Amino acid sequence: SLPPAPPPLQSPPPPPPPSPPLPPGPLTPPPPPLSPAIFLCHNNCPSSNNGVCDDGGPGSEFAACAVGSDCVDCGNRTNYEVPPPASPPSPPPLPQSPWLDQCLAPCASKDDGVCDD
Repeated sequence: SLPPAPPPLQSPPPPPPPSPPLPPGPLTPPPPPLSPAIFLCHNNCPSSNNGVCDDGGPGSEFAACAVGSDCVDCGNRTNYEVPPPASPPSPPPLPQSPWLDQCLAPCASKDDGVCDD
């Protein structure tokens, strides 16, 4: 008697249809428009009208006065030329633990910052 015939080869099932595209996520709103420039032109700097621009703005030689306060020497300024405030200073470093210097000389890892006594 003959052995049973092997089952016929089947082709793999067809791939599933592609997933529909995801709806677009929330869009990032555009940045707000810049407010209209405010022209700063005063001559209330004590050293205005001396031939030297010293209001601290772009192109000035000195920062003896506020931006826009030496109009004769610096020309019109806008509020966009006012430099941002300086960032606050960094805090002082934390004091080192008094225990870090207490490792004994024979300690193999005495300089790793961790006392192993």
